[in-house]
Amino acid sequence: KMTSEYNVHLDFDEPEEIIDRTYTTDDNVTIDDQTEKNGYIYLALTAADGSDMAAFFFFVEEADEDIIVPEGVYPIDSSEEYGTVYANPGVQGDGVWPSYYARMMEDGSLITPLWLLVDGTVEVSKDEEGNAHLEVNAVNSYGVEVHIVYDGTPVGSHLDAYKSQSPVANKYKVLRGGQLFIIHDNKAYNAQGVQVK
Repeated sequence: KMTSEYNVHLDFDEPEEIIDRTYTTDDNVTIDDQTEKNGYIYLALTAADGSDMAAFFFFVEEADEDIIVPEGVYPIDSSEEYGTVYANPGVQGDGVWPSYYARMMEDGSLITPLWLLVDGTVEVSKDEEGNAHLEVNAVNSYGVEVHIVYDGTPVGSHLDAYKSQSPVANKYKVLRGGQLFIIHDNKAYNAQGVQVK
């Protein structure tokens, strides 16, 4: 059993339910390579039916040509040093930053509680054909275990398409206090598109 030295329970974090989830190439993989500009790669795994997702910031110096995120074991922490995955700092204002696991509503908004990953590891590897394998062994702020696996074809073949899109990491939805908020470029908007403070 995994334990964490984290001693603060974050708001909107799940206190009990363990997650054991596997994603495949049938699901959606979103990557935004921000290594040159910001020193990280954003990776999101979203169920093909839109029912759940996991999102991560990998701090790396450069992308792998086949699987984007370089092979290795990445500790989840808040140092933002190369070779780490960003530990979730908790809900900030009206938004949530990686790393987390969440269930989703049909409109793509996140359902609370979330699983805000604060400790553990993410292991990334590839086989001889360049197929990616990612395994997350983490805990949230309550010490609840989160195990996520991705096995699939190389995501690097989609890199050019991702580079031409606007960064997914800058736009997301969050459900807070029963209200849907859209976070875009660190500004919050209600469902009608009106900016809120």
